[in-house]
Amino acid sequence: MPDNCFCELPREGLIRQPSDSSSNLFFGVVGFVILGLYSGKQFASNFTLTAAMSGLGCLFICSGSAYYHASLTFTGQFLDNIGMFLVLIPFFIYTLQKLNLLDKDHFWQLYTPILAVVIVVELYVPSIRRYIFGLFIVVLLGFEFYRIHKTPGTDKTYLITGLVVFLMAYAVWYLDLDKIICDPKSWMQGHAIWHALSATAVFLVYKHYELSATEDKENEEAPHSFEPLKAVA
Repeated sequence: MPDNCFCELPREGLIRQPSDSSSNLFFGVVGFVILGLYSGKQFASNFTLTAAMSGLGCLFICSGSAYYHASLTFTGQFLDNIGMFLVLIPFFIYTLQKLNLLDKDHFWQLYTPILAVVIVVELYVPSIRRYIFGLFIVVLLGFEFYRIHKTPGTDKTYLITGLVVFLMAYAVWYLDLDKIICDPKSWMQGHAIWHALSATAVFLVYKHYELSATEDKENEEAPHSFEPLKAVA
């Protein structure tokens, strides 16, 4: 792996980019918070797996990306990039289920092939990894905004806020990658800020889906009122 992927100066020793590596703790915190929220609430049945897998995905990013910036190896890069998809794929599947484009019991039937394609791309065509990730985000948002359009009254606050935070994170990521704003020896690194903002965006997107799932649960449990039939005299 090249030593100039991001602004932070690679050090000698066990952890080559300490700021970029340690900042992945934000994903760890978000992962544990999501898993805590998931275990403490009742959701629509198909969201339970979505919440668990997105929370575990955050923990995977935390460890995988931390290892990448500590080692600057291809293996680390692979784990880092896979982790991003592990967080987003469950949200994508849940959106398709909400649109009735996928059966609620068919989570793994779509999760597995999507992940397999991502793994193949990451291993054999890593040069297009960022384009694939960007395309996946666009597709996810496209389906979710379409679902929102078909469901008048849906609260979009968390989703819009999460999207704004992610765009801010992307701007910081770009400035750091191209070394437009760069102090290689500083502990305040743009890529570390990218990690913090991205983790925040993931949490906001999770809250968007959680709100939808909570409403679904309430609808499942709502009693169906009806008027008893009266005999005609």
